[in-house]
Amino acid sequence: MTETIPHVLPGEAGGDTGWFKRLNPFEQQETGRQVKFKSKTWPGLPDGRYSKLPQHTYPHILPVSDPPDENLKKAFYPPLAEAILDYMRESKIAPHSELFNLRSSQAACFNFLFPLRQDPALAARVLRPFFPGLQHVTGIELEYTGEEEYPGEDGIVDWLGEPHSGRRGQNRTSIDAAVFWEDEAGQAHAALVEWKYTERGYGVCSAFSRAGAAEKAACQELDVRQHPAPEQVCLLCSGKR
Repeated sequence: MTETIPHVLPGEAGGDTGWFKRLNPFEQQETGRQVKFKSKTWPGLPDGRYSKLPQHTYPHILPVSDPPDENLKKAFYPPLAEAILDYMRESKIAPHSELFNLRSSQAACFNFLFPLRQDPALAARVLRPFFPGLQHVTGIELEYTGEEEYPGEDGIVDWLGEPHSGRRGQNRTSIDAAVFWEDEAGQAHAALVEWKYTERGYGVCSAFSRAGAAEKAACQELDVRQHPAPEQVCLLCSGKR
């Protein structure tokens, strides 16, 4: 049986506290805030396991329940939780492995933008200062992978030459949020949003981060404008990683 390794906040007994000291100041702030929220909202709820190291438990992670939705909905704003989960099921959006983590960027993105998705007039008022000329918001899609009416093989939208596998939010290049809007002249626009919460890495290709030195060098030297078949060199497009 694998030993459970508890991680606790500084000043608490019964577990490792070094992990917290390795966080940057913003991560420490948000971790402490989420732990306080968890203990106040659900007193006695056990600590959850880190998806990448299942033997490690942390106070800011929700435990996986049976059925999962019982605790999964705790990641979302309560009045919206059921509607968000329904939307994810209907749109075949995969929950991130870290969605039980109260520092999940997927949960934060849904909590902020799903109310705007439900109310286009409210969305227009909120987003107008950020999108000059915005008149109407015509739609908001989360974990967006392209329009279904333009599929490639196997019904998967083929827009970046990726392998035909995965689903929205999982093993595909998914846009965290796509905001569709029109300006005063009726011209259609789309704003593609990358949403982060406490993650340190921003815009790092997952295939590149796992590559060896030679593969990384080839990727950095790739000139997509001159190479006859750049998708064969790209680690993500080629499926080599």
